[in-house]
Amino acid sequence: MDQELWGDDANNDTNADDSKNTNPFSTGGYQSDNEDNDGNVDAKDMTDTDIILNEDVDNDDDANANAINGHDNKLHDIAIRGDASQANLLSYFGDSDGTQQQINIVDVEERKSYFSKIPFTIYVIEWSSHRVSRRYNDFKWLYNQLGLEYVGLFIPSLPPAHTFERFKDAVITQRRFDLQRFLNRIHNDSVLCMSEHLKLFLTEPDEQLFEEKKKMSKQVLTERSQSGIISLLRSTFSTLDAEPIPEFCLGFNDEAAAQCDEKDDFNKLYQLDMPRVREYFMRCEERLSVLILKCQSLFKAFSAVSTELATVNTDLNALYEAEYNEQPMLVLNRGQERFNVRQFMNDWKETAETQTTCVYKYVLLALRYEHEDIVSILDTFKRYDHIYGRYKTSKRNLNRQREKYPDKDYTKEHHVLSETQDLLNLICKIIIVNQTPQVWQTKIDAYNRYMQSLMENLTLKTL
Repeated sequence: MDQELWGDDANNDTNADDSKNTNPFSTGGYQSDNEDNDGNVDAKDMTDTDIILNEDVDNDDDANANAINGHDNKLHDIAIRGDASQANLLSYFGDSDGTQQQINIVDVEERKSYFSKIPFTIYVIEWSSHRVSRRYNDFKWLYNQLGLEYVGLFIPSLPPAHTFERFKDAVITQRRFDLQRFLNRIHNDSVLCMSEHLKLFLTEPDEQLFEEKKKMSKQVLTERSQSGIISLLRSTFSTLDAEPIPEFCLGFNDEAAAQCDEKDDFNKLYQLDMPRVREYFMRCEERLSVLILKCQSLFKAFSAVSTELATVNTDLNALYEAEYNEQPMLVLNRGQERFNVRQFMNDWKETAETQTTCVYKYVLLALRYEHEDIVSILDTFKRYDHIYGRYKTSKRNLNRQREKYPDKDYTKEHHVLSETQDLLNLICKIIIVNQTPQVWQTKIDAYNRYMQSLMENLTLKTL
């Protein structure tokens, strides 16, 4: 039953010949010829500007976002050049976004496949007494499985599928932090932390056995009945039926709201409001996309100033040292010396480095996280769309069968449609009443926290 409802999603396992992911819930998408199994792209022949800002290279990291807004997503691959002013830019983020860290990625390993010379990255994860090794595809599997298991729930966003110059230390450090943040956000969620898929991800040390259990868990999900899905969601949101109808739902269609005397009519209100809420998040995603590109340019400008100031200070110190050590007696006797501005210049350099760090950490990185979360919110609507599409197809087919064979008993088919309608209503209510307000509040709190940190750090560091 559930297999008919969800369809057979594409294999997310690490098969080198899988070129396209057809799973509508996947964060994967098209995989180009120069892209390896974990979605990594070779950075060979790219210019410095391409590597830093990824302005001229198509980015297939986020097929979900592309499917929603029709634009290439070029926002995620911000590789940090290894100059002196930025060497430690990504090394001290810790839990700066407020996420409690109970799961740690303690090491990163580079391996090569038996069947290919293309290297890939392994992340060594520690949680409680468990220590496991996982590829990026395993993180993607976890994201997809949680989305299938808890339909209608917001799943914390998965970091980008690939990063140019991915084996440079700064890039590895950032991606390692992002994946650790992803796991801890799931673990800190009161619902998602109970998932058997998360437990399997964190506790199975045997990599071959882990792959086998992944396939078994997929089969379990596809064999679930719709009533089983409804039962899980109702037990998860046991107080949802007692929640009042939000004012924004009632105000969306006053005429329909006035006629809502029964529960089924109230359910229709949620479905009426779904397109408006989705449209709102789509507009947010579009504006964030533009803003992030502008902030990338801003970061590049601050980074260039910081780098040039470091070079100027080095040459200035060399000038002072040369004049002090090599001054001829004729000049020395006159007692003429340059005004010493070295401390001022060092302070200027440190200020520029602080500004560069703040632009990256509290502006660019914060906006990137928010953008990824909005894409994950839109993924929730896509899961609803998938069920709704199946429902419309089944209903259309049933109507055709009734026209063709009017004397046939369609009790079973009507029951399946009614059950699917109940599932759709429940998902609508979860998204509109529970998830949207909760995720929005979390998003705004995070933004305010980042901006407060930005203002505090920039005002503390002055010339």
